[in-house]
Amino acid sequence: LAAALSDRISPYSVWTSKQKEFIVPGSSGKEKFVVHNDEGAYTGSNTLTAATAYSDNSIFAEVGLRVGTHRIAELAHRMGITTPISTNPAMTIGGLKVGVTPLDMAHAYETIAHGGQRISGTLAEAGAPVGIQEVASPGRPLPDGSYRDINAVTAKRVLSPEIAATETEMLETVLQYGTAKAAALGEFAAGKTGTTSNYVDAWFVGWNHKYTVAVWVGYPEGAKPMLTDFNGGPVLGGTYPALIWHDFMISALHLDKARAEEAAAKAAERASGRTGKVSSSSSTSSSEETAPSAGSPGAGAQGEERAGERRSTPNPGGGAGAGTQEGAGERAGLSEHAPAGEHPATPTPANPVPAAPPTPAPAPAESAPAPKTGGGGTGGGGASSEATGGVSASP
Repeated sequence: LAAALSDRISPYSVWTSKQKEFIVPGSSGKEKFVVHNDEGAYTGSNTLTAATAYSDNSIFAEVGLRVGTHRIAELAHRMGITTPISTNPAMTIGGLKVGVTPLDMAHAYETIAHGGQRISGTLAEAGAPVGIQEVASPGRPLPDGSYRDINAVTAKRVLSPEIAATETEMLETVLQYGTAKAAALGEFAAGKTGTTSNYVDAWFVGWNHKYTVAVWVGYPEGAKPMLTDFNGGPVLGGTYPALIWHDFMISALHLDKARAEEAAAKAAERASGRTGKVSSSSSTSSSEETAPSAGSPGAGAQGEERAGERRSTPNPGGGAGAGTQEGAGERAGLSEHAPAGEHPATPTPANPVPAAPPTPAPAPAESAPAPKTGGGGTGGGGASSEATGGVSASP
């Protein structure tokens, strides 16, 4: 999608939705690439935005071949995918010989979330994701002679802000009325579902204003179809992966809120304590200075005036309440790796994406890249007691 938008293919462009056959380049017409949607769910025609919302394979295969598989692979690498990417026609709908990892998917989508900038850091290989904030070695120096190394966030422009904004708008529709309605948070969120052939792998990758999270569901020991693992039906990207993503994000939002409230409460408590100390000090000084000496009737009045001046003097530094509260707000809203503290606000695209597709469409099973050998990890929710779900979060 990013490559298509970079090629100035409009979100409003209309494409035919039907089973299609394409001649494989270099095969002298002997090989054909046949694309179909699950259970023949076609709409006749649809916009690129609607095809995104409903994961229409037939439309995206045609768009991808028009853009070029080599260009798509090159852009995917620049966005954050590190594994080899196939350039055969099937890659346009996720048909890869070597699978991708949830971490790579989260990193690549994070590029869109950051307005087209690929995020990395000084404690990672060039352009790679980083999960280390600081290295301390009090006992002996690090190779550079220091005893402490702190990660500095780096950002490299991969997509224009306008392309990233348009893609974000389009991927919001996936949660609003497309294949991932189960992932909707009731606030801004965007993402994409994916399902491989025979329901072997199921994905959902998405982000909100702060976190980018990739969820993979499948069997790490090998390709095993999940035909009946979701309430008797197949596991699609919009089933377990979207539900896991939703629950994970809701938990993260609640945790962030609780931490912010705790920080604010501690800040208020510290501010109250300092104010109490100032008042106590003023009262003590007043009692000492206003105590008249014997035979000095004017001393009491003079001391009381000085005490009054001391009580009216504000706490140094602009007041304990204001200063402490500001610091607490910064801690509560601190993002762990964005250049400006959090994902930047997404700019408005030049051509706003329509809120709903012109032609309602069913949600066909979508294609997605298979995970790299070894699966998306163990732990997290799975399709069954044996399947596992891997979650990679890029805050």
